[in-house]
Amino acid sequence: MCNDHLKATDLQLLVDKLSTEERLRLASYALRVAYQIRVQGPSEAANASTPPGRTGRRPGLHSGAATTRDDFDAPLPEDG
Repeated sequence: MCNDHLKATDLQLLVDKLSTEERLRLASYALRVAYQIRVQGPSEAANASTPPGRTGRRPGLHSGAATTRDDFDAPLPEDG
């Protein structure tokens, strides 16, 4: 298992912080994904739908639309 994957104990800590409504949404999403995996197979279901409340954004769609100035990390001026 890679270091960047969540362990079961880490996941449980995160779930414990969710509200009841958030837990129900998570369970509903998990059931939909499980159903898609069962019907479509794991590879097709991996990209089948986005979680509830998500917009389905695609990385890189507006590449270069925002830029950062060269002095981004410079200290801010002191306002008197």
